[in-house]
Amino acid sequence: MALDIHRDAGLPTAPVVEIQSQRAAQILIIVGSDARLPHPHWRQNEAFARHLAQKMNALYPGLCRGVRVQEGRYNQHLLPRALLLEVGTEKKTPWRKRKPRCAFWPEHWRR
Repeated sequence: MALDIHRDAGLPTAPVVEIQSQRAAQILIIVGSDARLPHPHWRQNEAFARHLAQKMNALYPGLCRGVRVQEGRYNQHLLPRALLLEVGTEKKTPWRKRKPRCAFWPEHWRR
C-alpha cells in the first residue's frame, strides 16, 4: 500500500469534522484511472479506496469526504493499493493538518 498525501487546494472553505470533541480536517480519496494512459489495476485501487472510506467513516463518521475517480494515474499504476489522499486545504493551520493522521491511524490499526 502507498499513500500520497496532499492538501486539497482551491476549496472556498476548509472541510472539517469533529472527532472525539476535536475538529479535524476531512480526507478525500483520489483514485487514478486509465482514461489517458494504461492503468490495468485501477479498479482494484478503487475497490480498496471505497473499502478504506467505509472503514474510516465507520470508525469516525464524516472523516472521509468520499472517493473520487479522476483521469490521471498519479503513479498509482506502480503499486497495488496506491491512493492519493487530499487532507484539509492549504488554508489549514499545522495542528489541524495533523489531526486526521491521528484518526486515520488509530492505535488498534498499528498492530
